[in-house]
Amino acid sequence: MEVEHALKKAIMVEKEAMKTYMEYAKATKVVSGKNMFITLALDEWNHMAILEKQLNSISGRDRWDSAEISKSEIELLVPKLKETRKKTNRESGIGDLEALSTALREERAANEYYLKQAELMTDTAAKTMYRRLAEMEDAHCQIIEAEIDAIRGTGFWLGSPEFTMD
Repeated sequence: MEVEHALKKAIMVEKEAMKTYMEYAKATKVVSGKNMFITLALDEWNHMAILEKQLNSISGRDRWDSAEISKSEIELLVPKLKETRKKTNRESGIGDLEALSTALREERAANEYYLKQAELMTDTAAKTMYRRLAEMEDAHCQIIEAEIDAIRGTGFWLGSPEFTMD
């Protein structure tokens, strides 16, 4: 069944992302980066659990579970960061930026995959689940981009200038 294959693929991707984020957390020098990667890994664990629940649901009864997926810790954090960012000086090795860039590419790919799956689904609960997962992956992209901006000192934080010339 194509739907089961898509869910199994998504579960595999989430497991791999979780493993990768834990490896990045171990290798990252900046404490905030370590914490971010650990939080991302935990979010991926939650995504995996959502997908596994759906797989079990459709395997047993051929029906999607329409349970609501609540906001993740990262989704709740992103707006707070926009409001409360404190400027900090950071030291980072090139490995940190490489890890963040890789993570950003993977999160964007996951977002696109979930959006595509949502479009392919005819079941409303399936569409809703995949769209929510895409939103969560988008929040991951935002938090990773913020960390990259902070390390690079671009003057931007979550897409907004840190200061103005006024």
